[in-house]
Amino acid sequence: MFAVRDAAIDELAQQAPLVRFDRLSLLTVRDVLAAGMRLEPTGRNPRHFTVGFDDLASGGQRLVSCAHRVVPNAYHDA
Repeated sequence: MFAVRDAAIDELAQQAPLVRFDRLSLLTVRDVLAAGMRLEPTGRNPRHFTVGFDDLASGGQRLVSCAHRVVPNAYHDA
């Protein structure tokens, strides 16, 4: 998961690795945390986080149940 902070989604969509994806799913931190998941910094990129949860089945279900928006990435294969 990449955090859009101090940058526009349009700016991040043009950069690796996001440029490789034809669609981007947008979620809010508030919704991820409210669903009982954690955001853990990876340490490699200050904008990259791992979504953490303790049980794979319930965590996966909570993640896909989060409110989200899917948008096309206009910069994919540009």
